[in-house]
Amino acid sequence: MQRIRPALQRLEHEMGLEQALASERLNTDGAEVLWDYGQDTDDQAEKDAVGELVVIRNGQLVFKAVVAKYLRRVAYEDGRARVINVGAGKVDVTVDPWVNGGRPTLPRRGIAVDDVMSRVRGGETLREVAADYGLQVSEVTALRELAA
Repeated sequence: MQRIRPALQRLEHEMGLEQALASERLNTDGAEVLWDYGQDTDDQAEKDAVGELVVIRNGQLVFKAVVAKYLRRVAYEDGRARVINVGAGKVDVTVDPWVNGGRPTLPRRGIAVDDVMSRVRGGETLREVAADYGLQVSEVTALRELAA
């Protein structure tokens, strides 16, 4: 939050952008809030000069090729965030406000992550939980790591 709030305030005050958290131009590499300034122009030379992604709080350009694998995947609808993939590659986990009340979910099965994790925390084996939910043991292990 100590990096998010100043970034959002800067976007609101300097660019007049409200609800920046829902914008498809907002990115994160897991450490910084990044803004795609390349969408401000149709001129390819200007896009190339801007470098596309900039750290909002300090205006530092970002080498997109370096952070690309860390950027969070967000699906947009009508220019606003719709579904956020938070699985970090080991297991597919999404946050969708229209599924499971916006709780992190395993979209392949429609199962809320906290339903799976409550059973693991309750002492059931990973194998038992995986079998009951139709998951691989590796998926339950990845969920446990993600939840930690």
